Amino acid sequence: MFYLKQYIKINSRHPLLGAVTFLLALGFVLLLGHRQAVETWVFKKMPSSFERSYFHALVSGKENQNWISRKLKELPGVHYVQILGKKKVEGRAKNILKGLNFTGSSTLFNIDFSGLKVIFKKNLALRSQNLIRNYLSRLVGAEKLTLGATKDPDPGLLQKSYWIRVLREKGSWGVTGLYFLALIGLFYLLSVRISRATYLVGQFQRRENVFPKTLVSGISFTLVLGIALSFLLGPPSYLGLLISAIGLLSISLLALTKQQWNI
Repeated sequence: MFYLKQYIKINSRHPLLGAVTFLLALGFVLLLGHRQAVETWVFKKMPSSFERSYFHALVSGKENQNWISRKLKELPGVHYVQILGKKKVEGRAKNILKGLNFTGSSTLFNIDFSGLKVIFKKNLALRSQNLIRNYLSRLVGAEKLTLGATKDPDPGLLQKSYWIRVLREKGSWGVTGLYFLALIGLFYLLSVRISRATYLVGQFQRRENVFPKTLVSGISFTLVLGIALSFLLGPPSYLGLLISAIGLLSISLLALTKQQWNI
């Protein structure tokens, strides 16, 4: 307890560095503990259409777009359905008409309507795409629907969007890596302050190994708190928590081996 109090006391003397280091370390544990949930919520919440075929549809505003979207998502060939709000569609109606070859009545623009963007799964056969389009027509009614032409992925855009795809597919690991690198730097800066303060404590109170005990106590406290919060948020990944523990303890070991006494 003595060493943990020293760790907190030293951090209070450097509030910005201490707070940022603590929050990042805590976030590191939570991120790894719930990596899949974070990945789904942040990186894959709105699936991109640049690598999949898709089409737009204008639907009468009297129809329930949420129900239509839910029915379409039940189809095996549908990757995602994005609902375009009425205001958004009204502002882009002319651009949509110019960019798409619609097969339907344009009189829908004189009544209330909203839009859907239906994104197919990768490499879905043309026959399956047409079946989905026909299903939507039967579901809503051809007189209440205006379908846009199916758009295929642009090879040039796919090449330019390589790093975007990498971020979407490996985003959580990328953020974790950045977290880890940032923590190494922050804990090194913090260890310099801790080593100077604990050197004096050791000299006056005749205690040995005050610096390593203080640093490990602080990191262990952060790790335990992060694990506790992970369980409060829901069932965590035990492998993720193990990796976070190894990561933080490795950082403390690195700080201990590299730290020089600059008093």
